[in-house]
Amino acid sequence: MRDDLATQQDEAGVDRVRLLLAQVDRVAGIVRAALQQGTWPRPYLQAIELGEIESRMLRFLEPAFSDAGVTAHLVPSAPVFASSDPALVEQILLNLLKNAIEALAPGNGVGVESGHEGVLAFIDIFDDGPGLDPEAEAYLFRPFSTTKTRGTGLGLSVSRQLARMLGGDLVRVPSRRGVRWRLTLPGLDRP
Repeated sequence: MRDDLATQQDEAGVDRVRLLLAQVDRVAGIVRAALQQGTWPRPYLQAIELGEIESRMLRFLEPAFSDAGVTAHLVPSAPVFASSDPALVEQILLNLLKNAIEALAPGNGVGVESGHEGVLAFIDIFDDGPGLDPEAEAYLFRPFSTTKTRGTGLGLSVSRQLARMLGGDLVRVPSRRGVRWRLTLPGLDRP
């Protein structure tokens, strides 16, 4: 398909297929490691620029945002570097962004922003939706707890576990409107 699109000079299609193939490879690597080791893969820590990962995930999910009638944007910032595993960071972002897509009504929006706070780098995912009801907040990171009609209730629990494996954390940040999640990671001044 990638080659056919390249022959047709459909650069947007080639980019979409490359994003899809990269995500398939990422998930296959996680599953392969889990099957071989019987646990989550050990993080492969390296210097990463968070904006590149954020941009890639927003491009990958662009069709899902469009189908849901939800807008997505990346808040511009200076490059933010962290010591982390890009595949696991992508998995966390995928879980959080999919949750936003499923929770928001058409016309709502989701944003992604990165920065530094002390020695930590962070990625915030925030939306302008209705927020969480107090009952759901009490069970946020509990496995198998969900407010969705479809879903396992593992996304937030797994995402927090992955964040902690990376030397960071995943927390809900109080906000006046919608929901804001903060993924923290060990920060770097530069790569």
